[in-house]
Amino acid sequence: MDRGWRGGGIGLSLLLAACAAETGPPPDVSGRWTGQCVNCPVRAFGLELRQSGDQLSGTLQPSGRSGLGERPMPLLNGRITGRSVSFRVVGADGIPMEAELRVSGDGRSLEGQGRHRAGFGLSFTRTGN
Repeated sequence: MDRGWRGGGIGLSLLLAACAAETGPPPDVSGRWTGQCVNCPVRAFGLELRQSGDQLSGTLQPSGRSGLGERPMPLLNGRITGRSVSFRVVGADGIPMEAELRVSGDGRSLEGQGRHRAGFGLSFTRTGN
């Protein structure tokens, strides 16, 4: 009997279960979030998300001196696919900032990367609806 096949079957089952979880309806990320970044001049971010299916709209508001400014910026091309959130905003300097985030299993945090002139880490925590 080939024992490798049984172990492979278990691995395949886990892979299929993970894929099924990824293809279900996206988690609801609507609401308010507070965030911070690593290796960037912005002290904090406020993020407000509105979700309709896989489309996201809302605003991102930086706090601190940076080329992004301090006014709320509307989200452009906001989307949620599985547990992946992506959006773009245009800062006061006219340079786009892009974000690629991942929704935690409990839906209470978003973690990922941002890019505005250079890359940096992003972390958001849900603060309310």
